[in-house]
Amino acid sequence: MTPDPLTELGRRDLMRSVGAAGAVLAVAAALPWPAAAADDGEVFTPPGLPRDLPADAGRHPRATIAARVPFDLDDPAGYQLAKLKVQVNLIGRTSYLSVLTRHYLCREGVPAVPFVNELELFTMYIERPDADGLPVQRSMFTRRFLDAATNRPLRSLAHPGTGQTVTLRDTLFALSLPVKLSPDVTQKEPSTIAGTVRETDQPYMRFGQYIDFVPLAIRQGEGAHQPSLDTSTWRTEYAALMDPDTPLIDAHYAFAAFARASLYGWSGYVRGDATQMFSTKSGIKVNSPEALPALVRQLLVEKYPNRV
Repeated sequence: MTPDPLTELGRRDLMRSVGAAGAVLAVAAALPWPAAAADDGEVFTPPGLPRDLPADAGRHPRATIAARVPFDLDDPAGYQLAKLKVQVNLIGRTSYLSVLTRHYLCREGVPAVPFVNELELFTMYIERPDADGLPVQRSMFTRRFLDAATNRPLRSLAHPGTGQTVTLRDTLFALSLPVKLSPDVTQKEPSTIAGTVRETDQPYMRFGQYIDFVPLAIRQGEGAHQPSLDTSTWRTEYAALMDPDTPLIDAHYAFAAFARASLYGWSGYVRGDATQMFSTKSGIKVNSPEALPALVRQLLVEKYPNRV
């Protein structure tokens, strides 16, 4: 069954969040897309999502979001605004998250093996299309598959079970989502639904000079898709986060997910196959294209310059 992007967004309580950044990246990181149609060429855009931002994107005033710094992380508003500073920024600048993803096949009875890598670039900024309305986060997502051993671009791979060739396409899509500035205080209450874990149940952790924000999502419902979950960590320097004179901060990003390989349509696995996919991501958020890693500039920016 094809996953519905809006269903996955709902899984993160999107419209109840102060900042859209976490929900945007939950979609980008965790939503397993189906295979592309044969006539899509070398670029695939998930069904129901646009490939590019609206024509007016970038033409509106950038959003400057007021916040009391240092943040009170035990206050719902302070906590969410701190996350927004970590994941994007509060001064209307464009930020960039570059990520290397590694997918591992986990088959019954045999050791796990590296399957394929992905190189990803997320371009994000917040603007105000309507002076009287909510700010809107604009996000563009650009991905290329890489060989698991060499990190060179890859257009196909052999299915381990059937030996058939699986075609791999670049993935391009965009999202425009409102950024709510009034938190729902009930998010600070522990979840009362059995088996449900919200990211606000574990809001942050301190590690020496660093602070970690740790979203976690467990897919619900019993069935063949289980076990299935994803979790991520945003890490930045605590002093920079709390410094009102440092509005732009870098952050490290990590992610892990466990799900049926058949949920990833490009994998060649079909529904009912027990093979699991374990995926990890490591990345860094920066605030200028020049700060992006050389591999990202070479393989993504040079090929898709309009997505920076």
